[in-house]
Amino acid sequence: MAILTDLRDRIANELARDDLSAQIDSAIQTALDDLSLDVFSDTEVRAVHNTQAGQPYLTIPNMGYLHGITIDEHTPLVSRWSWFELQDNLLSNTTHRGQPHSFALFGCALGLYPTPDRAYPITVHYNAAISFRDEQASALLDLVRYRAIVEISTFSTQDFELAAQAAQHVARLTERLHGRTGRLRATKRIRPRRF
Repeated sequence: MAILTDLRDRIANELARDDLSAQIDSAIQTALDDLSLDVFSDTEVRAVHNTQAGQPYLTIPNMGYLHGITIDEHTPLVSRWSWFELQDNLLSNTTHRGQPHSFALFGCALGLYPTPDRAYPITVHYNAAISFRDEQASALLDLVRYRAIVEISTFSTQDFELAAQAAQHVARLTERLHGRTGRLRATKRIRPRRF
């Protein structure tokens, strides 16, 4: 992805080092992984999917971090199984149908148990995989960049002054993005998205 290549080059320039490409790639990935756990308005998603009677699988978008799954927006699916446990139960109980109470994830597939006996609205609340193609792309890219600089400056180059400066930028950007999320929640502009 050209954006990540540009980001890697920019970090190398800011560090004034061209011998840290592996550490920079690792720090970028760590920052992306950490950000997928944080809830910003442009990453938080509540997607509503409707099951079909007799169909135990749904296709869901790629997600960064799963917060929870509910049926009828109130009843949580509490049992998270491995994909193999789900397959084993579905194959050994082919006639068991009803309201799902357990689930398993495999890539973009959501498996439900028992097999739904009717249509149920399933709400999946998750953080979407980070995208750099929306209006917050600049702030998210800067946040990834500064988080990577903090990690590299602390552990690889031991430039603690640069790490402290980058940490201040991380705090400022995080506060800005969280503030935007709060404002959008207050105006109810963050709503469940239907796929």
